[in-house]
Amino acid sequence: MHAETRARHEDCSFHDDGQCQAGDPENCPPTIKYRTRERARFEGAWHVLEARRDELNGWRHYLGGAPVHCGESIELQAMEAKYDDYGEYSAYKPDGIVVRYEASLRGDTPVVTLYAFIKGHLFTKPLESWMRFRWPKQS
Repeated sequence: MHAETRARHEDCSFHDDGQCQAGDPENCPPTIKYRTRERARFEGAWHVLEARRDELNGWRHYLGGAPVHCGESIELQAMEAKYDDYGEYSAYKPDGIVVRYEASLRGDTPVVTLYAFIKGHLFTKPLESWMRFRWPKQS
């Protein structure tokens, strides 16, 4: 990186959602890195679970536009910790782990719990906003 570019973007921060303070986002190293990481989060057929409420059935989660039913298997995208000049971050990987989807209502709020058997152990995890899913590949 040239010293001139570095000096021009010294007030820019990767942690400001990739906003370039110098008004030159196409050449801003923190902005470019932020956009690269964001694109990687959504590559492939990974989706967030979308909660929708309809008048007939109440709450239901959808994955890629298709309804998810209790007891159904879905694939949770794997992540790994990485490091670069801007610090530590989580990177989404192209593979995942199959989990069982279960949902219930707490008042009027849907609560999702994910279950996975890993090497003989049962793990449970509540749904979190950062999680990405896809339908498992049929073998």
